[in-house]
Amino acid sequence: MNIRQLQALKAVIETHTTTRAAEKMGLTQPAVSGLISSLEKTLNLRLFSRVKGRLLPTPEALRLADEANSVLSGFSRMEARAKRMGELKAGELKIATLPGPGLAFIPQVIAKFVEDKPEVKVHLHIRPSVEVREWIASGYMDLGLVEQPFDTQGLDYDLMTMRCVCVVPESHPLADRSVLTPADLDGEPFIALDASHMTYSLLAAAFQRARAHFNVRIHAQLFSPACVLVASGAGVAVVDPISAQAHSKNGLVAIPFEPVIPFPLGLVRPMDKPLSLLSTEFRACLMEALQPYTC
Repeated sequence: MNIRQLQALKAVIETHTTTRAAEKMGLTQPAVSGLISSLEKTLNLRLFSRVKGRLLPTPEALRLADEANSVLSGFSRMEARAKRMGELKAGELKIATLPGPGLAFIPQVIAKFVEDKPEVKVHLHIRPSVEVREWIASGYMDLGLVEQPFDTQGLDYDLMTMRCVCVVPESHPLADRSVLTPADLDGEPFIALDASHMTYSLLAAAFQRARAHFNVRIHAQLFSPACVLVASGAGVAVVDPISAQAHSKNGLVAIPFEPVIPFPLGLVRPMDKPLSLLSTEFRACLMEALQPYTC
């Protein structure tokens, strides 16, 4: 049996003629007759009797139609869901990200993305970059945002680079500068990431070349707490522009820093697992949202 045969059975039972059933199904009358005939041959059952120009279902046809109703209802639901998935109105999206953008920026992008998609379910996981890469390579997640450099084995990716900025309190004497350099920050109490982070070594080298004192007062693991420390008056910091923007409401001023301290990121996806239409659309939305922060 196939779905069209069951649809024809139901239509003929409801209309009592193959002509009206054909009109209802958008088919020709011979096509409907052929569907009923092939169903009778498949089942080795007589399904209709002709009485005064009308087709009356046999008891077997009525019982089969009762069973067919649940099948057709399920098929209709599946067809409707597939259509909504094609329109990006339904589906599931699994996203993993490093902590910085994952604390505020990516949730904001997700919220905007699902505004007109009430049936879309999103799973957001915030993990260190190394775990995000592992999850993506294994196919456990659809998309991930990680720091570069990274092992590309098992990953497809889009690369982008942000330019870090210096954040200072609004009341700081340097808050009105258009650009800040190591010479300007000579001896300033500094909040920096751990020495193992790429930005630390780049900053240390920049201060050394300028013969300025890199006065690291506090080490932080993430840019976000570094911004909180700056807002609390503990010093200044060089952070990624997304974290700076997220904390601007806390009275911080973001100023371009020279020389350029890059913060490279990768938007990764599984190499051997095609992206769904939903994931493809979200990837495009995320790339667009990241564009103003990249250089």
